Amino acid sequence: MTPAHTILGVIVTDGAPSMRACVERGVDVTWFERPDSIVWQAAHDLYANNKPIDMLTVGRELAKQSTQVEVEYLDTLVDSLGGGEQHNLSPYIDMLVEDVKTRIAKDGLAQALNRISKGVEAERVIGDLLECVANVSAQDREEHSFYDVAAGLLEEWSNVDAQKGLVEWPTPELNQMIGRLSDEVVFLCAGPSVGKTALALQLCIHNALRDEPVVGAYCSLESGVRLVAERMIQSQCKVNTRHLRNGAAGEEHWSQARDNLEALRNIKMMLNTRPMDYHQIKAWAENAVANGAKFVVIDNLKQVGGVDSRKSGPERFAELSGKMAELKKHLDVPVIVLHHLDEDGNVRWSKELENDADILLKMMEDKERSRDPDPSDPLDPGVCVVEVLGQKIRGGERYVKRDLDFNKPYQWFSDFGVIESAKDFDEELDEW
Repeated sequence: MTPAHTILGVIVTDGAPSMRACVERGVDVTWFERPDSIVWQAAHDLYANNKPIDMLTVGRELAKQSTQVEVEYLDTLVDSLGGGEQHNLSPYIDMLVEDVKTRIAKDGLAQALNRISKGVEAERVIGDLLECVANVSAQDREEHSFYDVAAGLLEEWSNVDAQKGLVEWPTPELNQMIGRLSDEVVFLCAGPSVGKTALALQLCIHNALRDEPVVGAYCSLESGVRLVAERMIQSQCKVNTRHLRNGAAGEEHWSQARDNLEALRNIKMMLNTRPMDYHQIKAWAENAVANGAKFVVIDNLKQVGGVDSRKSGPERFAELSGKMAELKKHLDVPVIVLHHLDEDGNVRWSKELENDADILLKMMEDKERSRDPDPSDPLDPGVCVVEVLGQKIRGGERYVKRDLDFNKPYQWFSDFGVIESAKDFDEELDEW
């Protein structure tokens, strides 16, 4: 029986007092591994909402969240406690702290070996490893005064200079709906050809071209470097690359492409297009952040390797979802993860993603308000109205929506109604 099992067994048996004792010691969901983290989160949700905690209520919470944890697992936790003896949680929490330290140490060593094998400078790897050892050696987690943290947040929100370092969304409406990003994990979900990759790249471009650039690290697991470069040509050179590729472009289009190509030099963005598993992504992202990246984009969740193929779809995505939340906490920068919607417009394994996400966004084309380009007008990009639905946003807000115009030939988004033609689109980009 592990310390984590004992702690959860006592919480399910004794209820709120035991949960309160754990919370006061600073225990949180990151101290547990699956499936224990799921049980902890279910019990903590009940505690946070002032609801009773027992076998029945925790079992109902697990069922309601459609998790992969069977109620019988709770019986195992409780049965392992033995008779009706009272349990002092303090020594078990101390043992759990040691388990967490061991896990951090093993993770640090694995990352160090992986980074050295990838050619990262040995001195930097050793420095990071020493920092990991220092963190493991700490006797307890750093304690903060809630007043100091709250005061710091108010200062950050009111200070224009402090806002400059946060990650902005590329349109005013999205910034108003979601807010700037500081340390969140965001799942951006859409079906094919709705523009999730275009919006993610536009996010990187927008932040790179700010007066004080905020550099992003883009991990493209689905598209190769040539396809990413083509999207950059579309958005920055303002040409339809399909016409360039099939020979339909005139000399003026080629001149426009070549003249505007210089704009790509000003876009500071770190790019990876190699297939990677989670541990490789983590090492790559660590290196990117160490070299100045302020946020990380992963395109997309389905392509993250290293997950046991024998697991079911829900189990695989539950594991990946939890790892993305872990990565955000480890890097302490925003992590934006692209993911697919199913044929019915629902987020695949949405309950698992919603549990782990700070922000969950869905992108769907409004076909009733969209139209194809006019064949008789080569400058007409058509109209593609994309609804961005905030299924989960910080502060408990849900199901807020904004409409965006998606210019498909140029792979560029603007707030709905701002852009009405290709000419207007060019003028908007020049002004921006």
